[in-house]
Amino acid sequence: MAAVLIWLATFSVGLMLIVLAANMKMLAFQAFICAVISLNFVILAMREHERKVGSPGQQLSLMALNARYAGCNWVWMSLAVLVLHRNHPAEISGPMNFASAGLGAALLCLCVAHLIVRAAVSHPERIGNLLRISGFLAIVQMAGAIIILAVLVGSSIDQDTRFDWPCLNVIAFSAVALAIISARALVTLASGIDRPVLLAAPAQAAPQLRQRG
Repeated sequence: MAAVLIWLATFSVGLMLIVLAANMKMLAFQAFICAVISLNFVILAMREHERKVGSPGQQLSLMALNARYAGCNWVWMSLAVLVLHRNHPAEISGPMNFASAGLGAALLCLCVAHLIVRAAVSHPERIGNLLRISGFLAIVQMAGAIIILAVLVGSSIDQDTRFDWPCLNVIAFSAVALAIISARALVTLASGIDRPVLLAAPAQAAPQLRQRG
């Protein structure tokens, strides 16, 4: 609950500040606010990974949480861009395309997080497959974040896109946060668990996931 409240407060205050900074043409301050908000998402996700992973069920629970934080990061990026473009909601532009794709990615992450938890509760023998799905999602998102950053670097060379620096700040820092969150998920998957606990995992996984779900 505390993490949810922190996220909501950061989200609300952050939207207000980036709009004010953009209207006042305060590039450095707006970039700083975007960096702080993205760092907050990263810290919240990293704190979840500090707990000891003793079974595949706990590992999958962390993957679901990671997917939720990635989804929240996508929501933040998309809504921030939409708010910055609130005076021209129907405008077709690079940032608006990012926002539309980001909302789709957020929905995918949140749905996958929900579905893998429910599937693990009803079919604990499939936890291995669900972990592979979670790993694939993390790889795709990390690759997507790198591609986004590459596109932003390329587009910044274009004179016509330099005026939209508020949206570029939001997208760039959100992409960095997404890459870090996804990379941490892959580290958790690669670290594995103790083999003695692994043998007892099918019986332990369902109760643990019911508590997280």
